[in-house]
Amino acid sequence: TAKQQLNLTATLFGLTAADLLEKTYEGHLNGGVAVRGSYQNPVFAWELDAGNVTSNGLGQLQTDTVQRQQTLVIKQAKILPDNGGEMDLAGSLELYKDKLLNLLLTTKQFNPNKIRKDFPVGNVNGEAKIIGELGKQQFSGKLQFGKSMLSNVNLSGKADVVYEKQHLTKALTDILLGQNVIKTDGSFGKKGDKLNVDINAPDLGR
Repeated sequence: TAKQQLNLTATLFGLTAADLLEKTYEGHLNGGVAVRGSYQNPVFAWELDAGNVTSNGLGQLQTDTVQRQQTLVIKQAKILPDNGGEMDLAGSLELYKDKLLNLLLTTKQFNPNKIRKDFPVGNVNGEAKIIGELGKQQFSGKLQFGKSMLSNVNLSGKADVVYEKQHLTKALTDILLGQNVIKTDGSFGKKGDKLNVDINAPDLGR
């Protein structure tokens, strides 16, 4: 009933990646996950600590009281490497009809190397927006880098992509990483489409 309430808490201590994944990673996972509120609109939150990186977040499964249609909402999801900036995710996914997706990913002074040593060193500032309808296989995405560094060279540029049912209707990219340049313009997937690709990568090791 509408008056029924959830109050669940799960505590993690010393969980290793080998407990969850085929590929093992160093470190242990500690923290907790909590679910509160009504059965129709439960709120979930987490705080996790892997030693060199922490994560916290807040979300809700929202139910329309009239149509009983549900939407998964991520109000906040953060990945915080130790002294490595942050990555933030927010958005929603409608779990009915065409499954409308709306996501916003931002990075602020984000350094992937602080998560894993085999990831490149960086200071990445940017924003990516994804909007789409999973049921219709339609997506659009926009990417914009602010002043950034990756592998000790400048990273800049932007992208604007639209995909509709196995048809790339728009592929506009202009990405610069050091001396490496990737540019695309056009469409691909249907008769008459033309996709211009310009790749100049004298320093492929980046």
